[in-house]
Amino acid sequence: MVTMEREDIESGIPSTHLIHVDGLMGEILIVDDDPIVRHFVHRMLRIQGYTCTEVEHGLEAINHLRTHRPRLIITDQQMPVMTGIQLLENLSVHYEGTAIPTILLAKDGESGVSDRAKELGVRAVLSKPLDYRKIVSVVADVLS
Repeated sequence: MVTMEREDIESGIPSTHLIHVDGLMGEILIVDDDPIVRHFVHRMLRIQGYTCTEVEHGLEAINHLRTHRPRLIITDQQMPVMTGIQLLENLSVHYEGTAIPTILLAKDGESGVSDRAKELGVRAVLSKPLDYRKIVSVVADVLS
């Protein structure tokens, strides 16, 4: 579930959170099997000026990465075909030494996920339900 205050939906993100971009930001790859979450994250980041691509699961992400090099990957943990951790393990093998910054989305209480994610170089683990302010803040921090 995604949480937002009604006034923030209608007016957009407060100007103190806006990031001015010059078109050279690079792509953010959003990997999540839930189309509502994918759309929400994409919309929040697009408002900030980021270019995003959405895929449904880890295998689609790997296929996308064959021809694209995103600046950041945001991936869910619980997905069909391949979990977020499995995707990260695959990336650590294929992109050794040139890791793509990653943010993992996980439900509270998924035991061991945060520890393994940190071992794989994840920059942040965000708990669901998602808070748009946290997503925007963490993405800005990771990309700065």
